[in-house]
Amino acid sequence: MDVLETIKTILKILFLKTQNQMYKKFLVLFLLYLSVNFSSQTTVRYQKNIRGGVTMIGNSNYLQSSDFNVPNPAVLNDVDGDPSTTISTSSDLILPAGSKIDYAYLTVQTGYEATPGDMISIKFKVPGGNYLTLNSSSPQFIAAKSVLDPSPGTRKYRQIIFDVTSLLPQNGFVSTSAGGLSGRYFVADPIPNFPTNQRTNMGGWSLIVVYSNTNSLYRNITIADNWQFFGGGATTVNTDIPNIQMPGSGTVNVTVGVAGLYGDPSISGYPCNGCNDFIKFGVIGTTLTNLQDPVTGVTNDALNSTIGWSANNDVSVDSGISISGSYTARNPSSGFTPANYAPTGTWGSADYDSDIFSANGILPADGTLKNVRLSQQTTGSDYLVSGSYFISVETSTLTLSKSLTSNSILDGDISTYTFSITNTSSNPVN
Repeated sequence: MDVLETIKTILKILFLKTQNQMYKKFLVLFLLYLSVNFSSQTTVRYQKNIRGGVTMIGNSNYLQSSDFNVPNPAVLNDVDGDPSTTISTSSDLILPAGSKIDYAYLTVQTGYEATPGDMISIKFKVPGGNYLTLNSSSPQFIAAKSVLDPSPGTRKYRQIIFDVTSLLPQNGFVSTSAGGLSGRYFVADPIPNFPTNQRTNMGGWSLIVVYSNTNSLYRNITIADNWQFFGGGATTVNTDIPNIQMPGSGTVNVTVGVAGLYGDPSISGYPCNGCNDFIKFGVIGTTLTNLQDPVTGVTNDALNSTIGWSANNDVSVDSGISISGSYTARNPSSGFTPANYAPTGTWGSADYDSDIFSANGILPADGTLKNVRLSQQTTGSDYLVSGSYFISVETSTLTLSKSLTSNSILDGDISTYTFSITNTSSNPVN
């Protein structure tokens, strides 16, 4: 349990013991303040300049009916054909041909019931392999995090994180937009899980993969995580990520990946119509810019039960493989969008988002290191939990080469050295 959760626990005990109603109101407000404004520590897991890129695949544990049909407002996903699993989904890893996997980060998230406690294990299967149970004793384990809603404090949201780089086969991907078995990953049976048809069941997983490739652009890539609950009014949480490298000039091309829970579709006819939320991005201390959802194209409903990629994702830019909108190389593949939403008969990812946003033209091209901010905001009765993140910035990279007019020099000979500086990226350099 981190320091913030310890403080919250103490305050809740004081709340239960005191009889003073004014004091109780103060404690409730203070708990809400802590949850909204006292961000838990953002932890950077990976930061590197690399000739390559980063991508994110994933899926939702549940499908949810658009009309909340009773008695089955949500259904479990179990697609692997394995009778030993209760919950299972898959997603295909698509990378440019010739890529090498540099780092792989797996986040699994679930909620809503307060008991039992933190997430303790999941099952993970790579292409051509068998399920491997990962838990806090596994060498791949990074962290397990949980957060309670501030009031009434009866709902818990969980995240467990693993570094699965050593588990991924170097050829464990495909290079076609349709996906395929050679890049198919499964996640199953998060514990605790909630194998019922409750509307409030939610959860899913995302695999963030950094790749290197000799034909790719150069990029500065950062992967970080936090775990924050916010909502129930006009509330904001900030995730600050340090030391992002800027190119020297030109338009700064950026992608931002976000994975999180409890994103309701804020569309006409849906029960949470008006539950607007925003993801703002930029340099700390400057005016931040709203990011556009890659599936719906709107800026006022950033977390909305979708799993999608922006058209300028690193894989498409590096390979020419055209992928945008809802990410379909997964099973099941479904999501609410304004185009397919109907009062009945529509199913979508149940309150889980795994999206790659475009953030082109927002950051300055000054060649320095910048501290950037992801600011998430709600304006109505929406509640949200996130998250795990990546930021990928195209950078300018110079290479120095030399040549000699002769391989051997005799006494009295003159030879010439030629030094060449080459810009190996599409961005200009001052």
